Amino acid sequence: MAGGRKPCRAVTARLRRSVNRRPGTASPCPWPCTFYSVVAGHLDGGEEVKAAAIRDAREGAGITIAPENMRVVGVMHRRAGDERIDFFLVAERWTGGIVNAEPHKCDDLSWFDLDRLPENVIPYVRRAIESFHRGVWFDSFGWEE
Repeated sequence: MAGGRKPCRAVTARLRRSVNRRPGTASPCPWPCTFYSVVAGHLDGGEEVKAAAIRDAREGAGITIAPENMRVVGVMHRRAGDERIDFFLVAERWTGGIVNAEPHKCDDLSWFDLDRLPENVIPYVRRAIESFHRGVWFDSFGWEE
């Protein structure tokens, strides 16, 4: 690859009867900072997708998830200035109480029923949740031009 540029960057996210977080005003975000997302993060390199999701859940929501309680429910290839591959996982069980463990990055951490999400959910996250509901395992976003 010319210049060492990677065509895709893997990102992990997880869905669970919907813990959503809204980025804080101090957090750089491509969407309006009043929009909700799922608890998410990036692979740090040298780590497996489930391990990254477990780490992000601990760092962002203060919970501990055993690997056997995580399952991949979707993959999205999207364009957002660059290309990204997002993995969406569901945690069925965890230990600890869900808290906003990164108040410097996130203004709010709220539960929403997946059938009644607020209007201000980041569009690709909404699409991923809708795909999950329909049993669609792979989707693309941001390629329509």
